[in-house]
Amino acid sequence: MKPHPPTTRLSRFKGDVSVSATSDSPIANMIYEARCEITSQSCSVPLHLNMSSDGAILALPGMGGYKDRCPVLRYYLLDEETDDGLNPRRINVGLTDIAFHSGIDASRKLVFVADRKRIKSYTWGIPMDDGHLRTLPTHTTDSSS
Repeated sequence: MKPHPPTTRLSRFKGDVSVSATSDSPIANMIYEARCEITSQSCSVPLHLNMSSDGAILALPGMGGYKDRCPVLRYYLLDEETDDGLNPRRINVGLTDIAFHSGIDASRKLVFVADRKRIKSYTWGIPMDDGHLRTLPTHTTDSSS
């Protein structure tokens, strides 16, 4: 049984399971139907993953640079593909410590990354003159006591 054409061949389904995902929850449907594409790319050491509520962006805050001491943010716009798959973007975040915390505000197209002292936000999807999209630093907030 394959509930949707992009359902991965790696998934297994049983025929007698009731459907709990509805059309009101598109992300739940994607998970229920095991829609996925598998790709492999090198990246900085990831700390965790965040996906926006609308499924438009996947963010991987992590550690990069010399001895993995620099905070970096790698993200993928999930509705933008190249011939090689997803196009990764990397930002050197510029915090003093590793960005252990992150979040996404999909409605404002903001990705947040934070260390113990500061929170930084970046706006994604800003069109440039050459047609490419870029990311702009938007806010920096001091969160130390």
